Amino acid sequence: DGIIMKPFIVRGAMKRDMKVEMQGMRQEKGASNSRLAGSIRDKRSEFVIQFSPEQAKAPISSRTAKIMTEILTNAVESGTGREARVDGYKVAGKTGTAQKASGEGGYTPGKYVSSFAGFLPAENPQVSIIVVIDEPQGVYDGGAVACPVFSEIATQVMQYMNLGQRFYVSAKR
Repeated sequence: DGIIMKPFIVRGAMKRDMKVEMQGMRQEKGASNSRLAGSIRDKRSEFVIQFSPEQAKAPISSRTAKIMTEILTNAVESGTGREARVDGYKVAGKTGTAQKASGEGGYTPGKYVSSFAGFLPAENPQVSIIVVIDEPQGVYDGGAVACPVFSEIATQVMQYMNLGQRFYVSAKR
C-alpha cells in the first residue's frame, strides 16, 4: 500500500534453559527510527514477549504501490528475475548488475556487483530480501547470480515462517 515500516531487529534470544535473554533490548543511539519486532517464545511455544513493526509513513500512494508491484512481479514472472521465483508464491523484485568503479575514474574491467531485491508474497508482502554478490566469478548478471540465491533463501524463510502458499506459481527453471 505504499507504506514504509520502521526497521526492526530482534535483540532477544531464548537460552537453552528457557530463560529469556534480554541483553541489548534498548534502542541504540542513532537508531531512533528503529523498533524491535518479532517474538520470544517459551518451551510450550507460548509468547513470552512479542514485538510488532510500526508504520513510519506513506511516501507513495496505494495506487502507485500497486502499479510498482505489478511491474516488479512481471520482472520476476517473465523478465530477468525468473530465477528468483518461489514455488507457491508470487514474487516481486528487480535484478541489478553494476560494473565497479576504478580508483582512477571510469570502471574496472571484469569487476561487477550483482544483486536482486525482492519481496513476497507480492499481493501481501511479509518478507523482503536483498541479495548482493560482490565480484562474482564468470557469469555476473544479477538474474543469473543473485536470483537463485534469493529463491533459496526465500523458500526457506517462507517454510520457516509457515505463511502457507497463497496460490501455485511454478518455480521450475
